[in-house]
Amino acid sequence: MPYDPTTANCYPNSAVLINKLGLRDDRTLMQAESYYSAMRLMELENGIKFENVDFDFYLSIHKYLFQDIYDWAGQIRTTNISKKGTCFCPYEFIRETGEAIFHKLKHNNYYKDVSERELPSCIAELFDSLNILHPFREGNGRTEKAFISALLKNIGYSIDFYNCDKDYLTIATIFAAQGVMDHLVDFFAENIELIGKIDR
Repeated sequence: MPYDPTTANCYPNSAVLINKLGLRDDRTLMQAESYYSAMRLMELENGIKFENVDFDFYLSIHKYLFQDIYDWAGQIRTTNISKKGTCFCPYEFIRETGEAIFHKLKHNNYYKDVSERELPSCIAELFDSLNILHPFREGNGRTEKAFISALLKNIGYSIDFYNCDKDYLTIATIFAAQGVMDHLVDFFAENIELIGKIDR
């Protein structure tokens, strides 16, 4: 889903983001993004070490996923963006807000002590916070899903974002951004699966 029109970080007289591949067509760029980020995600899925997890850790996931496409991979955006009526965090507050999100997550012990019944609500709240933060010019959704998957794996759960109802997730995310969390909680309750016990 494209962002509302802006030419920041784009080629002159264009809405196409400046990229390492020199692609000037938005559709071709999106295809390249999907290909390269999917390849990097496959490399990353078994290699994410859930250690020293803070906002910079989150930035590093984006950098890894999009290193082939953008020079600014892993860097906080420097312009304000919106999508489908949702205004994301003003860029000048991203660092402060991001660090607060991850401080809270650490304080909650990365949900290791949360019951299976309570977990969907916790993940929905985190997912919504990261969505509103939207720290990158592009690639926010893929980074967020990679992180949430790693977080769940770390506490003995799994989620398959690629075989879920993507349209429902999109709608639930929009509602959550407006303060209605029920749909997003339901999504995670339906899609989070227990895969094994961990030391709590």
